[in-house]
Amino acid sequence: MDSNKKFYFAIFFTSFLITWLLYIYWLDKDDFDYEFREKLKTTGIIIDVYSEAIEHEFNDHTQVKQNIVNYIDYSYVVDKIKYINNDKFYNTKYSVLGQVEVEYVKCNPSNSKVVGSSKYSYNFFIRNIIPVLIISIFGMFGILLILDFFTKSNRVNELLDFIKTP
Repeated sequence: MDSNKKFYFAIFFTSFLITWLLYIYWLDKDDFDYEFREKLKTTGIIIDVYSEAIEHEFNDHTQVKQNIVNYIDYSYVVDKIKYINNDKFYNTKYSVLGQVEVEYVKCNPSNSKVVGSSKYSYNFFIRNIIPVLIISIFGMFGILLILDFFTKSNRVNELLDFIKTP
């Protein structure tokens, strides 16, 4: 691999790492915590069961596809503190005042989901890789533009000359 390719790879890798860390800790922290932190289980009580219709319009504006998404609101108590949360469900029948098993993050009990209601059907890293890659590419171009700007500046050359001289 020649030095030019190594340079571009290093820039992309740097922007990828920065984007990945910002994405996890800024946009997707609750999902990250839920997937990788220690979890405990408790029993919750269903407060409400409801459905929501989500419509998807196709490009030709003649067809509309409607999906029904089912939700439950549930409450649970951890260390004498009551938490209320909601979750999607698919093939399970729930009723108000029924009991559900709730799994919550030990260090953040407000982050929970009903056991058996899989929010995602694939791995945390797989479902987040596409947006991170896209943002990383833009970040790489931004870094390259900044480096290009500073390499054309005389101040950078003066600074490099100052560092090289003993």
